[in-house]
Amino acid sequence: MSLRSGLYVLALCAPLLVATAAEQDGRLPQSSQAAKLNAELGIAYLERGDVTLAQQKIERALGQNSSDPDVQTAAGILYERIGAFDKADSHYQAAMRGEGNDPNRQNNYAGFLCRRGSYEKGHKLLEETARNQRYATPWVAMTNAGVCARGNKNIEQAERDFKAALNSNPTYPDALLQLADLNFSRGDLINARGYLSRMVGSSSTSADALLLGVRIETAAGDPRAAKEFADKLRRDFPDAPQVRQLDEVATP
Repeated sequence: MSLRSGLYVLALCAPLLVATAAEQDGRLPQSSQAAKLNAELGIAYLERGDVTLAQQKIERALGQNSSDPDVQTAAGILYERIGAFDKADSHYQAAMRGEGNDPNRQNNYAGFLCRRGSYEKGHKLLEETARNQRYATPWVAMTNAGVCARGNKNIEQAERDFKAALNSNPTYPDALLQLADLNFSRGDLINARGYLSRMVGSSSTSADALLLGVRIETAAGDPRAAKEFADKLRRDFPDAPQVRQLDEVATP
């Protein structure tokens, strides 16, 4: 099992959804407000899997206000999704050059670099993001840095990054899950169980976490515990792809 490809936490939706004072009292031009709305709608359509409508909305937003860094980020996410990687790179970089030099946008671009195999460049940018005093969630960037390092097969660095994330936020579920998965992948079932237990005890349990619990307990020779994880996965996430993956695990 691998959790590595899908973690990189984007920080787009919240900035888009929070209106500035200028927007609230109508000082922004109507086209700028429309661009923000279309970018938001585009991301919402992407999350629902409707790429055609997402592309229409985001490209309309670009036409309305291409100088808005959140619109540029939305375009980066869109073009990455459809495999237009050069265009995605250009839009992510344009977002980073936007007003305010927001570290959230650095996090987004760094994740893109790591997904495209530019591990060293992406990892360095994530470390810079985590150190930025204006970045409110350094544990997110450090967890993403660990995912990036793991993708580059640098397991020791990945472990350091995940633990650094927990030093900032001891209950951050993504870092706990990543450490559970990392320890399971190298056969350390005791630590894998420990990190997963901390994650389950501190947050709502994800389908990935439940499937990992099945795998850990199966490997540990505890069919009762494995069945409990499997039953909860089927009950809480009946349509999730992780349910279909249960067939790969010898559960009761």
